[in-house]
Amino acid sequence: MNRKFLMGIIALMVSSTALAQVGINTEAPAASLDVTANLSDATPEGVIAPRLTGNQMKAADPQYGTAQTGAIVYATAAVTTASAKTINVTAAGYYYFDGTVWQAIIGGTEWRTSGTATDAQTDKVGDISRSGRVAVYNGPNSTTASAVPTAAFSVINETTTDALDNISITTYSGANVTPSFLMYSYDGTKDNPLPLTSGRGIGSIQFGSIPGITTGIYTRYVGDGSSNKSNLYFTTSGAGSDMANARMLIDSIGRVGIGTLSPATKLDIKADASGTGFKMVDGTQGDGKIMISDANGVGTWQNLAAKVVFGIKENANTTLTSNGVYKYLGMYVVVPPGRSQVYVGGMIQGANANGYVTTKLSESSTSVTKTNIQQIPELAGFGIMNATITIGQMTFYITNTSTTSRTLYLWGCIAGGPSTATWAQVGLSEPFISVAY
Repeated sequence: MNRKFLMGIIALMVSSTALAQVGINTEAPAASLDVTANLSDATPEGVIAPRLTGNQMKAADPQYGTAQTGAIVYATAAVTTASAKTINVTAAGYYYFDGTVWQAIIGGTEWRTSGTATDAQTDKVGDISRSGRVAVYNGPNSTTASAVPTAAFSVINETTTDALDNISITTYSGANVTPSFLMYSYDGTKDNPLPLTSGRGIGSIQFGSIPGITTGIYTRYVGDGSSNKSNLYFTTSGAGSDMANARMLIDSIGRVGIGTLSPATKLDIKADASGTGFKMVDGTQGDGKIMISDANGVGTWQNLAAKVVFGIKENANTTLTSNGVYKYLGMYVVVPPGRSQVYVGGMIQGANANGYVTTKLSESSTSVTKTNIQQIPELAGFGIMNATITIGQMTFYITNTSTTSRTLYLWGCIAGGPSTATWAQVGLSEPFISVAY
């Protein structure tokens, strides 16, 4: 052994025993251990703490207790599977032992700054990590990983005596400023943002009461990269971020789908079973009522009642003959699209024998034709008596297959005996034609 080195060790032992202070490169140590840099040569300066891997620190757990409080080591790597004492050894760096857990002093790849309240040991309120993640923590577990940020911004509440984990946004301003919670999503980078591709998620707000079970509101981009189009999805009962199982959708042009993700109208409801699709209680509801709209589109429940509209009766009589040729009888009515009923009342006079009169409807006053009308029965009539006045009524069930109202004209002829008779309506009130729908 080098004689000078041996003598130095002996001198150091004597000095430390006599003065209880150790000086390196100094004869006047100012503390229990005082290391002074040696600038007379090119040797490296500094103090190197014991270097251990995280797994080696974990293996030494039994050797560390309250007596080792304040011990400092340098972790060369994070622990693979953490123990209670090495829970914070998540990256290379300096760590000190606080009597219970290894705490990071500064990391090589990761660091956190812990906020404090009135007591720096127990009132931990937040962490800011080197990666930019922030956690706001409210709870007693200051020596656990409870407040370690797991997202860009986390709010964690472990205090069971209150519900003070809310996020409040308040604005005091004389200007026209609205408090906002803004979420943006882009492809590319901050310096070169690019439009999202269709189908990519933009943002979400999620709610959960059981781990893994989530209710939420999600928005997805559905544009082509140049248009700002997005759908809004609402999920419940564990559908989570699976937007394909959303309960309700508002699409990019404002159509609402309930039970369907492809609404075709402003409100599109797909029910699971009969009687489960729609319910409105406004005080006008009642058994057997139907929804009726007023001129402004306001709907109310109303009793079902047929609307009756009378047609036109021209001031002219029509002479009928028994040659099987139908003649227009000077009466017509306008029927709406869909189903309706046409009622006809007629009077025959001047028949020269007993017989009957038959009538039919046409969409023309010059020929018997029906293009948009389905009629049951095709013919309707009543019996007539020789030389007497005979009155009869007929009913036609109509389906107007077009989308517009159609005018129906009444045609008739006589048969069964008389060779001539008159369809009379001049100065008379009995003949009529009407429609009910």
